[in-house]
Amino acid sequence: MQITNDTREILDGYHGDIKDHLIAVTKKELNDPNVKICAGVRWLFEKRRLASSHLKRAASWIETVWEYKGVKRAKTKEEAEKIEKIFNDFYEEFQECGKS
Repeated sequence: MQITNDTREILDGYHGDIKDHLIAVTKKELNDPNVKICAGVRWLFEKRRLASSHLKRAASWIETVWEYKGVKRAKTKEEAEKIEKIFNDFYEEFQECGKS
C-alpha cells in the first residue's frame, strides 16, 4: 500500500482536512509495513467519508475505490473507463479466489 508524503501530512492533520483519528507518522516510519497498512486503512476510510459526502449518501466500498483511484478526476471518459476496467478485472479475479 502506498502512502505519499502529501497523504501522510493530511493524515497528521497538517492541512486541517482530517479532524478525528489522526495518524502522525514520519517518512521513515512509513517504511514499516505495519505502520503503512494502518495509515493506508485510515486513508481508505477518509476516502469513503469523502465519497459519501460527494454522493450525499453512504458510499459503497467500490465507490470508495473510485474516489481513491481518482476516477472522478480522470481527464477523459476513456481514462475513467480504463481505471474502472483495471479495478473490475482485479476484483473479479479476487472473487474467483474466494470460491476455491
